[in-house]
Parts: sequence; C-alpha cells; structure tokens
Amino acid sequence: TLAQLRAFVVKVIGVCGEDTDWNIARDKFIKPLAKNKLCSYVELVAERPKQPAQWYVSQAYNTTVKDTMRAIEWHAEARELPDSTTYWLHGLSLRHHTDAHASLELFAEVIGEYIDGFVLVIDHQATVLTRTLPSFEVQEARMRKCTFDMSTPSGALATTRPFNGASWIFGSFDTTIAQTLQNYE
Repeated sequence: TLAQLRAFVVKVIGVCGEDTDWNIARDKFIKPLAKNKLCSYVELVAERPKQPAQWYVSQAYNTTVKDTMRAIEWHAEARELPDSTTYWLHGLSLRHHTDAHASLELFAEVIGEYIDGFVLVIDHQATVLTRTLPSFEVQEARMRKCTFDMSTPSGALATTRPFNGASWIFGSFDTTIAQTLQNYE
C-alpha cells in the first residue's frame, strides 16, 4: 500500500542512506530481509495474502528510492488516492533470490491482468527512457489501454485520462523532462 511504501522508504534510508538507489536497496536491504523465507519484500509485509496491485510502477533501478517515492506521492495526490492504494514495483514484488531474471511475460501478465493503471517514474535525467524494460512495459500498458501517467519528483502528467478536476498536469512537471519526452518514441 501507499502507507507501506512510505514506511519502506524511511527504513531503507535509515539503513542505506539518503541517496540509495534501487540496486542498493535490493542488495543491502530487501535481499537480506527476505533471504530466510526466499520471498519478496511485499510478501514479508503484506497485511493480507495476495493484495492485488492497482498501479504498476516502472522506474530505472538507478533512480533513488527517495525520488521514486516523491514521484509516487505526486501521482497519488494528483489522482486523489487513499493510503490503502496498492502499487506494484519490481524491486518490492520480485523474489530476488529466485526471480533474478524475471521474464517479460511476468511483467506483461501483471500489466495486462492485475492492475488498473501504469505510472512511469521519470528521474531528473530521464534515465528510464534509455532502458529496454520500461519501454516494453510502456508498450504493454498502451496496448492494453491502461490509464497511463508519468510522474517525477516534482509533479505528474496524465496522458490517457485527466486527473480529478480535468487537469492533465499536477505539481511542477519538470520542463526539461517534458522536452526529453517530446523526442521519445
């Protein structure tokens, strides 16, 4: 849930530091916690079994956990989502001890069958736009006509359905990122 994500970020920053990216979070926080049970982080903290995700989040693993959370917060506020909203993130949902190289089919299945919407988290360098997996995920979300939003640490952009109040932009969507997006195919 959104509330559990907030708690996760506080814990990760406390253990690994402010500038922790998803690679460090996986190797120094998630894997050690889940090692004995060979499960995902989500399975460790789930309040009930099989909480279906409502939003799929795609981000580059070198994006900081803190910036990812800022982007998710902007998204949640733009969509007026409650703290009980569930987000699916690779780093938290995969069993890193056994799913080290999860298949594209897994990501396509999650996008196609389990979520209501898709959030592309874009860091200050728009790194996610240079990665193959997020490109695949974006294509899957668009083919399946998911609600598709982009979010940054400073604001969010709706692309398929406006936010509540008929707005397409929420917060201060970084103009440099917007210019980079214009060149993205």
